[in-house]
Amino acid sequence: MTEQEASGAKARTSAGSQADAKPGVDFPVAADGRRSTSAFGRAVIADALRETDPVGALGAEQETNWRSGYLTHFRRVIEAGLSSRHGALAIAGDGLASLRSRMRSVRSGGQEAGLDDLLRQEAGRDLGTATVTGTAESETDLALPYRGEWLRGNDLVRRLDAWVAAGIIEPSCADRGPVRWWKKEWKYMSPPYGRDDGRREDAARAARAVRDGELP
Repeated sequence: MTEQEASGAKARTSAGSQADAKPGVDFPVAADGRRSTSAFGRAVIADALRETDPVGALGAEQETNWRSGYLTHFRRVIEAGLSSRHGALAIAGDGLASLRSRMRSVRSGGQEAGLDDLLRQEAGRDLGTATVTGTAESETDLALPYRGEWLRGNDLVRRLDAWVAAGIIEPSCADRGPVRWWKKEWKYMSPPYGRDDGRREDAARAARAVRDGELP
């Protein structure tokens, strides 16, 4: 393929990529004509680090395998933000500004513009509200899907404790919000977490609180 043919093929690929985009918000078209999330991630992380950690910004820009190498650069973002309050705010602000400037607003005809273009467009339809009434029996238990089954009560507590012991989740993850309430009530129920001393009504109350969103 000649250089001219390659250039034409690249132009057609880029044009096709833009034309095939669905209306809404999308990633920008990269140099190769594709909407690459990897190229986008490299650019945003580099922009976020540029003021606080120029060496880290250069490393992100030059990363050739972003799909498996991105964790190194995300760790660098965290470390760079620990140096000072100014550094943390600069990283957050520059990263958000980069994301906002790079994401694209795509119209139904394929035209693209920055996100600010969305604020200037007329609404295509009026927004309203609707009520959806469910027909299935409501869930009253705090349950977690796991390997083809639903963990509830003591089974859920045992699994959470096992994950904490194995270092899979933080201890706070197994002892927050609904889980904290549920563990508190269910540890009275049966071995190995306690005894059945007639507190099932308390467990039911906790379940209702989970269902009704009354937990802190």
